[in-house]
Amino acid sequence: MAGLAAVGAPAGVTGALGTSGSSLVNAGQQVLVGSASRVTGDDNKGQDRGGRDGTDHKNDDHRGGEDFTDVPCGANELIAALVRANAGNGAKLKLSGKCTYTLNASAPQPPVPFGPIGLPIITQRVTIDGNGATIVRAANATPFRILEVGAGGDLNLRDVTIKGGQDTSGVAGGGGGIRIDVGGRATIEDADVVFNRTNGSGGGIANFGDTRILGRSDHDPGKDRDKHGDDESRISDNSALYDGGGVYNNGNLTVQNTRINDNNTIGVVTILPIGGTGGGLSNSNVAVLDNVRVHHNTSGFRGGGIRSGINATTTARNIEVSENATGSEGGGIFSDGIFHLEHSKISRNNAGQRGGGIFNQIGRFVAEDSQISENAASTFSTIEHGGGVYVGSGIVVLRHTHINRNKAVGTNSRGGGIYNGGTVNLTESTVTENVSALAPGGIFNEGGQVTVDEKSVISENRPTNCTPSAPPVPDCFG
Repeated sequence: MAGLAAVGAPAGVTGALGTSGSSLVNAGQQVLVGSASRVTGDDNKGQDRGGRDGTDHKNDDHRGGEDFTDVPCGANELIAALVRANAGNGAKLKLSGKCTYTLNASAPQPPVPFGPIGLPIITQRVTIDGNGATIVRAANATPFRILEVGAGGDLNLRDVTIKGGQDTSGVAGGGGGIRIDVGGRATIEDADVVFNRTNGSGGGIANFGDTRILGRSDHDPGKDRDKHGDDESRISDNSALYDGGGVYNNGNLTVQNTRINDNNTIGVVTILPIGGTGGGLSNSNVAVLDNVRVHHNTSGFRGGGIRSGINATTTARNIEVSENATGSEGGGIFSDGIFHLEHSKISRNNAGQRGGGIFNQIGRFVAEDSQISENAASTFSTIEHGGGVYVGSGIVVLRHTHINRNKAVGTNSRGGGIYNGGTVNLTESTVTENVSALAPGGIFNEGGQVTVDEKSVISENRPTNCTPSAPPVPDCFG
């Protein structure tokens, strides 16, 4: 598509990938041979190690009546704890408060089909209470993702930052920060997954198993939260080459009380664009989103905020999709599958060609009690239909939903509110104050079918509300 070649590299990613050099110590090998030396670059953050030697130490406090094992502030200690957990029956680990666990090399693993990892693949039931800590790949280390949950693994990760992972395994891999394999399970709670990247899918997180991403449910009001000042999990500033800049899902995914912002997918431009979809989140299977803010993400091709694939089912409640952008179609949301939107706001998104707010291509899209406003189809092409909603050959059902103040501004553009080439049903909904370069500015029906009930309102659109459309839009005047 026109203009895609101009899409730049992810923000914050410059230069070539770092290399570790021969002087780097392999943290995992140190632990396995029992060396007392530590990984260069671990940041103690003023923590007193107290002479701890990596053996189990119990906390003075308990969570849910269960003991947690302290992990001193060092990458070796964390790797050793996970090696023991995998060798036994799992573990409940508590990291040192606000420590930075710096990984300088990938840990030794059995054969890893999805690329190197900084920590041992989790294959047992493991809880990691981060206690405000950060797990980060060293800036000069060779590329590897931070965490992976293998088949049979069950990870509960909370109150931690996962940062700086780099997956270079391509389309077969994915998950720059965290990957959950088929048969794996993960609950990621009150976590920040930031500044990770992949040349596959899922810059921050790639899920092929069963994963929940949650805001904090047991937040202590007296606890100092200096990460981002609220109870949300945050997936931000991640990048994927193909699909899902923040999160990619091809399993079962639940996201609650989470902010997905400032992620991007670039895509590959050859004769046709490949990838570059779902700047914030891409769903190829089953996803449930509740109280999620998808903000300021970008994609090279489709779905600046969210992409829902051809076999996907996406249920979204109480979400805000705002200020996202794409080079082609679906500035806020691009959907080919089944998408159900409730009590949500889609606003101020931008598409380079069609569907500034929502592009529904061949699937079924239902919006209830929602607002689709101030979106635009406005950047590269002279034909930029559907500022608010673009319907290809699929079905869009709007119930108690407001389509207002959207615009399609290309010189030959129509349907500032809605462009329809498929089927649109309006029930107790409004299409008002939308604008396009050519008439009609409200609803442009081009060979499709539109049904408007008696309680819906189509008014104050420019240059006209629905004229000319073929066939005409019923119960629409002007």
